[in-house]
Amino acid sequence: MPSKPRNTKAEEDAVRIFLERLPQYRWLLQEHLHDNYGELLLHVLFGEIGAAVCADVNKLLQESRHTELRMLLENVSAAVESVSGLENDFVTGALLVSFFPALESSKKCLESITEVLGPRGQAIYMESLKIGPPIEEEREV
Repeated sequence: MPSKPRNTKAEEDAVRIFLERLPQYRWLLQEHLHDNYGELLLHVLFGEIGAAVCADVNKLLQESRHTELRMLLENVSAAVESVSGLENDFVTGALLVSFFPALESSKKCLESITEVLGPRGQAIYMESLKIGPPIEEEREV
């Protein structure tokens, strides 16, 4: 039986950094590992985290919970800045093609997050636009 592929230190660091900043999404990692037989698929996980963040941003916006929203947005920005600081092409690619596109399920979510991104996060977001344009209007959920 072939051995399970090992993740790189950068991939493991990226997950650790994201979940230190956003511990409310640790359950996603556990579910992800269970669903993938213990294998970490960084692109998939970052897409799942992005979708969950977006759902929470939309909920907090709808409920006018501004303090919690601000804290969530600041933590997302800090996580993206720290993860992009790893300067690993695979990790950056996971942000580029999985995390940011997952935010595009809602224009309000995407705008809320991109407004608070630091310089590295902004650069990766701008690069993600070259892959596909942001959504024009809200999708029905």
